[in-house]
Amino acid sequence: MLYWAQPVERENGDTMAISEIGGYEIRFKTSGQDKYTSVIVTGNSLTQYNIKLPNFESAQVEVAAFDTNGVYGNFVVAKPK
Repeated sequence: MLYWAQPVERENGDTMAISEIGGYEIRFKTSGQDKYTSVIVTGNSLTQYNIKLPNFESAQVEVAAFDTNGVYGNFVVAKPK
């Protein structure tokens, strides 16, 4: 399971209300893959996604929030616990 926190500010430091969050993009690739596979999670209420990867520890997983206008923040690397 992948968990993340809702952003409270934009990349430029401006405050971001939860109502302004349009959703999240999760992208991942496993060892040996050149391209990412993406999953879009719409809405501002979800902060987890059940991602099934054969070996999460060796996969590259990143998450980015986007606002209701489709403007993305930076992708953040997800690390297994």
